[in-house]
Amino acid sequence: RQFLNYNSWNFNSPWALIENQNYPWFRLEHPERTLRAYYTLNSNSGGTASDSSSFVKSANVIGTNITQGHKGNALLFNGVSDYIVATNAPHDAMSGPFTVSFWFKGTKQNGTQRFVTTWNGTGAITWIALIAAPGGICPTQSGISFYISEDGGSSDRAYVRQCGQTYQNGQWHHFAGVFNPGQEIKLYIDGVSIGVVAGNITTVTSVKVNQQTNLYVAGGAANEYYQ
Repeated sequence: RQFLNYNSWNFNSPWALIENQNYPWFRLEHPERTLRAYYTLNSNSGGTASDSSSFVKSANVIGTNITQGHKGNALLFNGVSDYIVATNAPHDAMSGPFTVSFWFKGTKQNGTQRFVTTWNGTGAITWIALIAAPGGICPTQSGISFYISEDGGSSDRAYVRQCGQTYQNGQWHHFAGVFNPGQEIKLYIDGVSIGVVAGNITTVTSVKVNQQTNLYVAGGAANEYYQ
């Protein structure tokens, strides 16, 4: 995976770095218009991943190797113990619309794998982008999903899922999950809206995150590592 963007107001899909590849553009606006986090993930020097947003919240890099990315370098995760975590990240607490977007490239087909998630260490997940194993979000097949829970539980939640397709084909793909409280949840892969919405989006009016909530990339939470 190369880039992780966490943006509370605007979705341009894919990110500006491939503007010249004739992908369609989408836009989700919010009056706050704040880029909450931007990790290029092209270096693991010093065991940190720099945040290029105004919050400047560096994340800890556990393991990983450097590999060729979509643009420049990227971090390679081993699917067993490598991950990134931003602890008590101020950009996690959000009450309005937001977009999570990143590039990914993988080949592992089996098991649940978390691209990026917020987690408080006790089971409560407020939002997550993941590849889901059969039996969970997708009943009989593996799939890809963007999931939102208002309080980290299962009562007020909504998710969009594409079952039968994980995009784990050794090619670079762009993921963008869009959440507009109480109105919509969408998933775009390579600039194309995909999936089926489940749950009740009208009851998910905010995302409640406390100061103990961390932002994880490629696993680290519940041992569901990405490869």
